[in-house]
Amino acid sequence: MKKYIWIIGLVLLVFNTLIGLLISSYSTFNIVFVDINLLFSIALCLFLSMSKIESTYKITLAIIFIFTGAVRVIAALSSTSSIQNNPVVIVVLIVLAIEIVITVIAHSAKKVA
Repeated sequence: MKKYIWIIGLVLLVFNTLIGLLISSYSTFNIVFVDINLLFSIALCLFLSMSKIESTYKITLAIIFIFTGAVRVIAALSSTSSIQNNPVVIVVLIVLAIEIVITVIAHSAKKVA
């Protein structure tokens, strides 16, 4: 499973970077912002696949991470080209924090059970 996560993640990163280089209206900030979000999604999915939590938690979290990762990437694509006073950056950080909290809760539930 880890191999597929790496392959899909790298393909998405390369695809985003190539599209960014080919389209002049795609700003460098957005390219980097989307790439960072893709890297966070890859890291979360890899951490999930390596963790020793129950399979039901893994499946549910994987679905949640794919959905929220797609939302973060779409938000990063529609973001303005500045990090200051950018509400999209704040929303992306909040979503990422929620993903991390959900992961911690899943690991805590594993220890309690």
